[in-house]
Amino acid sequence: MFRSPSFPDKAIHGRDHFVRSSRGNYVIETWSDIEPIRSRWKVIESSGVSTPFQSYAWVSALLQSVGRSFDAEPHIVIAKDRKTGEDLMLIPLVRRRAQLLQFLEFPDFKVSDYNSPIISRSIASDTAKVAEVWDAVIQSLPASDILYLQKIPQILSDVPNPLISLKGFRPECYSSWQLPLDENLNDLERKTLPFSARREIRRRTRRLQELGALRYVIPASQAERKALFDVLRQQRQSRFASLGRRNILTSPAHSRFYDLILQSEFDQEVVTVHGLKVGDQIIATAFGLYWQKRFHLLMITLASGEWPRLAPGLVMIWNLIAHMHAKGCRTFDFTIGDEPYKRRLGAKNCTLSEYFRARSPVGAPYALGLWLWPFLVATKRKFAKTGEGHSTTR
Repeated sequence: MFRSPSFPDKAIHGRDHFVRSSRGNYVIETWSDIEPIRSRWKVIESSGVSTPFQSYAWVSALLQSVGRSFDAEPHIVIAKDRKTGEDLMLIPLVRRRAQLLQFLEFPDFKVSDYNSPIISRSIASDTAKVAEVWDAVIQSLPASDILYLQKIPQILSDVPNPLISLKGFRPECYSSWQLPLDENLNDLERKTLPFSARREIRRRTRRLQELGALRYVIPASQAERKALFDVLRQQRQSRFASLGRRNILTSPAHSRFYDLILQSEFDQEVVTVHGLKVGDQIIATAFGLYWQKRFHLLMITLASGEWPRLAPGLVMIWNLIAHMHAKGCRTFDFTIGDEPYKRRLGAKNCTLSEYFRARSPVGAPYALGLWLWPFLVATKRKFAKTGEGHSTTR
């Protein structure tokens, strides 16, 4: 059980560490202990609209590992209908101190690719109702200097996210890449996949087959899945070291988080670790989450040695797409990151949104900086482009 210090600004009711307030037609509960709301959380995540990064399994693992290293206090907000008692919205938040400010934010910790409340399907298509609930939540949040919510997606499960049309939400610098999957895989390949990508996948497949039996690896048990993820760890460590890039799996807290995810309460179909094998050697691995007919690709890496030169990544991804399509997946989500291969496979860019507001005088300058930042970036790009247009010959 993960517990945090009690709220200094409001009374704590009972031993379960929660506060309750009433706002119009809604009751707002804020919990600092997630265990008592575990069953309620699972109900709304299974019946509502969300991403896998707001699931109980994902957030609880984050709080037990990375959250502790950040000294983050959980504040899980639940808004329910006063008359019916139905849980309408669940918002996982944490409060932590950084840069001399106290932030209230999603439990992201540079791990979650998307952040959003879980919203009941009974109100998800009613923007006015969602706005009412959201306003009630905002008025009931625990004290902080600034509320800063990032990486809010356009789509939750299979419906447009009603939050991004509300006042205060705006596009941010993050974007993601998504590939809608046709009912027929052959149609997908012919209509969506560019000809150059189809040709390259076939060519690379043939080259790999010339080196040995080519096989797509799907673990049959949790032990096999863990063993394959250990291969991914090794491949990623070697690959990132050669590229001079930071590997998040070298952080003990983050490494612990992925250990918890592999043995979490997720349905066995959700956590996906697959591989590509030539002969007896695993040459590529991928990790992701399958959630409500959407697959979220989170990591893909290659074996060292000669394999990066043969570039089996596209073959690995196409096999993964075909496997997920057969399971009923209808959106292959490449998530955040601007890698060129996503465009080559026909994925479309999707802008993410953010929401922030100062909640104390100390937080006001930071909020002003956040508000000005897009304009500063646009001005810098404009001057850079103007400078490129001037002749430098004398």
